[in-house]
This record gives sequence, C-alpha cells and structure tokens, in this order.
Amino acid sequence: MDTAGPSELEAALIIRSDTPRRLAEQISELTSIAGHRLHPEPPQPIRDLYFDTPEHALAVKHVALRLRTIGDRVLITLKGPAKLSDWGGAERLELEEPWSEKALARMVEGLRRAGVVLRPSQVAKGRPTEDLTALGLAAVQDRETHRQPRGVTRMDDTHGTQLAELAVDAVTYHFGETVIRLYDVEIEAKSAGGPPVVRAITERLVSRYRPALQPWPYGKLVTGEVIERLLRESALDGLLGPDNTLMPAAFDRIESVLTREGP
Repeated sequence: MDTAGPSELEAALIIRSDTPRRLAEQISELTSIAGHRLHPEPPQPIRDLYFDTPEHALAVKHVALRLRTIGDRVLITLKGPAKLSDWGGAERLELEEPWSEKALARMVEGLRRAGVVLRPSQVAKGRPTEDLTALGLAAVQDRETHRQPRGVTRMDDTHGTQLAELAVDAVTYHFGETVIRLYDVEIEAKSAGGPPVVRAITERLVSRYRPALQPWPYGKLVTGEVIERLLRESALDGLLGPDNTLMPAAFDRIESVLTREGP
C-alpha cells in the first residue's frame, strides 16, 4: 500500500470482567476524561464483512478488506499493517470510501500495490457482495457491533473542535449458527491534535479501570479468527458467560495464541 496514503491512529482496550456489560455502561456514561469533554453521539449499528481469497492472500500480507454497513450507508475499507506503540496505540494506513464502482477499483489497486492481485472481473452489478465475489473473494468474517460513540473536545473549547472519538462497542461475532460476544473500547484520533489526546485518554482509562480494562493490541479481525479456531478445538468450553459472552479467562487463552503467532 502507498505509505503516503491516509492513516488512522487508535487504541483498543478490551473489557475483561465477569460483568463486562456493566463496565461498558459505566464507561459510556462518562462525561469527561483526562481533562477532555465527552459529547454523546447517536448509537451506531454496524455490520462488518471481511473478505479474503481462498489462499488467504490478504492475511499473508497483513492487509484487510472490509465491507461496512451503518444504517443505509455502505462503506468499503482497505487497511494496511498496524504499527504498534509502547502505550497501546496502533497506527495503520486506511482507505475508506462510500461503496461505488470507482471506490472498488481504488481498493483493488491498493491491494495490487500491497502485492495482492485479484482475478479480473468485467461484471459490476452494483451489489457489493456479488461484485467482491466476482473478483475471487469470499467473506471470512461476519461481525456486528453496537457502537456508542463520544466526541472528544478540550474542556475549555467553546467551538467544539473534535480531537478524537471514544467508542464503547458491544461486539457479536457470527460463526455459522454460533455467536460469541465481547465488549471493548476504542479511542481514535480525529484531527492533527488528536494523537496525544488518544494516548492521554487511553492511559487514564486503564489506570482507572484496570484490571477489568486492558490494552488489546490486536484488531477485531484477528481476534475473531483466533476465537473461531478455539471454538473448533472446543478450547473455549467453560469460558463463556451469559449469551456466550467471553469471560476473563477466555482472553488469556486468546492472547496466548495471538502472542505466540503475532498480531
């Protein structure tokens, strides 16, 4: 991918608690943190489908292609490899556009630059999943997220300039007929002045809520891949709470795999 392209900087924190929903609600009710004001925004129901080739060519290159639906909006996203910081942040190249034939062509070109060449397709039906399938791709992960976003501004900023976004996510993975749930928090920079704010909020949240809230330097995609594998191996038996929500010990097992194999 073009190293001069747009990038995102965010930090992810996983909720490792016997009552994760309760802690998620506590965090979502915060009105300020680390000297910054939090402004509630409308909840977002998100549906994410990730695509790869049968040979997992995208995973080998550490890139991800995502089809995201938010209400009636459809976005296509291409993400590059993450560069991790020592405080829990992750920076990666990201291209995201509303779905269109031209946007798809740009994503295909981005994949080509990353070393992933898809089979040519001259048929564009305007239906995202079918168009991606025609390129030789298949859905490899199906995930729903109920997101509660908060805009982050300085306490003394009367203009409401957004520096970052704090989002509390209730995540549901679909593995065939089995669902697995977890809760996490994401803090993402939204302006040039955002990166130090992301770090300050991340460190304050961890300090306040540890050990129930901890940095999680692994994306939702690779986390879900490991969960799916552990399910097939029956390695999560006894580690699921109500509604198949992951309990704290489940994250130890997931992290042991991720640490051994890399993010």
